[in-house]
Parts: sequence; C-alpha cells; structure tokens
Amino acid sequence: MYRSKLLKKIIFLSILIAFSVLPAQDFPNEFLNGQIKTIDSKILQKERTIFIYLPTDYDDTTRKYPVHYVTDAPATANLYFDIQRVHTFVNAMPSSIVVGLSSDNREYHMHPDKGAKLYMDFLRQEVVPFIDTNYRTHPFRTIAGHSLGGGFSIYTFLSNMDLFNACIAGSPYPLEFLSDLASPQDLFKNMSDYRFFFSSIGTEKDVSEGHFKQFQNILIKNAPQNLDYLFTIHKGEDHISNIALNFQNGLKSLYSDWTFVLPDTLDKPIDRLLTAHYQKLSEKMGYPIEPDQWKVIFPLMDTLAKQGNFKSAIRLLTYGIDLYPQSDQAYAFLARAYMSTGKIDSAKSNIDKALSINPQNSYALELKDKLNN
Repeated sequence: MYRSKLLKKIIFLSILIAFSVLPAQDFPNEFLNGQIKTIDSKILQKERTIFIYLPTDYDDTTRKYPVHYVTDAPATANLYFDIQRVHTFVNAMPSSIVVGLSSDNREYHMHPDKGAKLYMDFLRQEVVPFIDTNYRTHPFRTIAGHSLGGGFSIYTFLSNMDLFNACIAGSPYPLEFLSDLASPQDLFKNMSDYRFFFSSIGTEKDVSEGHFKQFQNILIKNAPQNLDYLFTIHKGEDHISNIALNFQNGLKSLYSDWTFVLPDTLDKPIDRLLTAHYQKLSEKMGYPIEPDQWKVIFPLMDTLAKQGNFKSAIRLLTYGIDLYPQSDQAYAFLARAYMSTGKIDSAKSNIDKALSINPQNSYALELKDKLNN
C-alpha cells in the first residue's frame, strides 16, 4: 500500500513538472544526477541535445547499468526517469541510466513515413555509441516513448532487433505504417536473445483502437517464443493520462520477475535460492546480475533474524561477503548474528574485520563495546 501511494504521488508531481515544459536551453548543465550533452551530428547535420539521467549511486560505484532511451526530452524523459527511480527505490527493477532524446522537428523526425529513419540512424550510429563510450553501460537497452514518440519507439525497435532489447510504447501512432513493418514473417528470424514489447492505449481519439488491435494481431502472429509481449487498453484514460500509466506498467511488466521473494519455508539454503534467482535473471537479460547488498541481502538478513533463523542469516551474510569482500557493514552484521547464537569468538573476529576495513563503523564499535562490558 505504501509503495503504491508513493508511486502515485511521484507520478502526479512528475506530470505537473513534465508539462510545465521549459525549453532545453533553460536547463542547467547539471540536473538531478545527470548532465545535458550536445552531439554534433553528422547524420542530422546539426547539433542535438541529449539529457542523461544517472543513478544516484553512479559516482560511488564501478558497476555498469542498463540504459533506457526515451523520446521527447526533457518533458517525457523527466516523467520516465521519476517513475523508474521509484521502481528502483523499492527494488522492483535495476538502477538504470535514462537518456532523453530531443528533436527540433518532432512531427518529421518521429514519423515513420517521414524522417524517422534519419533520426533512427542518428540514434544508432551516434547517440548509442556516445553513451556506451562515455558511461558504464550493460548491453541491455530499452527504447520508450509516447504518442508519436511511441510510434517512433516501435519503428526503431522493430528495425533494430540487434540493438534494443525492450520497447515500451504508449498511445503509439501512426500504427497503419507500423503494421506494415511488423508484417514480414522473417522479421524476427535473426533474434536469438530475449526481447520484450509493451504497448498501451487509453480511451482516446488520437489513437485508433482498431489500428491498435490490428497491429497487436500482426505482431502476435509473427512473434517468436523469446519475445515477451503485452498489449493493454487502459479504459477511462485519455491520451495524456496514459503517459504515466504506460511507463509504470511497462516497467513493471519488463521487470516482473526482478524481485527475489523469500519463501515462507526454506526448502533449500538461502544462498542457493538467491544464486538460482539471479543466474536466471542474468541469462534472461544477457549480462551478469548480482543481488544488491543494501536492497536485497541486508533486508533479507533482517527478516531471517526476526524469524529467529540465525543459521540462514549467517549463511546469507557469508554469501554476501563473497560478493562484496570489502563491505565492513556485512562483517558487522555477521558479527551480530554470531553473537545471537553465542559464538563470541566468531563475533569478535568479524568485528575486527569490519573495523580493519572501516575504523569508524559505528555499528561494529557498538558491538565491540557490548562484548567488552
């Protein structure tokens, strides 16, 4: 309930911000946790601005991140970033880089029968290489957009199955052009890895429900087994209100199996369950994925400790230390677990290890005082 209310509040505030649209030049070069960059495009023969939103921990780690490319920056990209940030906060998806794409001629650059191929080439040949060269990225890319930007996202996804792994398209048009693109039976013949497609419309005048269902039927007819797809009609929503719902539900569907759920009864050791879960995710997404210690391991440890299952808590923390050997907090928590089982020597050893990594670790110092008194 709390997560749902928090997400709705963020979405509402984001819509207000997103549609109080400021021109790109009014934005500072540093915003949120990202930058505004200019690419001197040889393909478009002009300079283009891109908005790069970085995870809050980007500068504090060496990890790599999946990338989401979103049309109609800054407005739509701001909204998308805020929604994915809430999903990340509750560990419903991985921390990600969001790249906002802007255009000075949207009706031309986003339209598949006009300049979409030109802008798609700009994205493929100039923007994606720029991001991969200058930022730490995983090779899992999502393209997302709404309305004409949603149509462009579908057009780009279907034309670049080797480049984009997922597509989230809200109220897309003009679907009559996109249906022709999705028709060839050999469209997916070279697709060997996992792909994801999500699209939704509301009850709206701008997007034909008939064209939407026609496109849906064509895509489903030709889709291979490794393409996950979901088409949704949000009854009662209009062209504008569907923006947030589309991004929210698209991300929720894309990462529906992201969160590890602790079973009521552990039929296998906790570390084996976690290993199996994240190995399956890694195989699906195409890059190595490990549980975050603050979002996954420590909360699970706390749950197990409250259940009195210190044996599993110790096993879990030992597993976490194998992944994060320089985590002073993991050693401190492990010391506390050993204290709860009466293994004082093991507790002292882990306190010493925590303080050797970080002499100022307040929790380890507190535990040391308790043992000495």
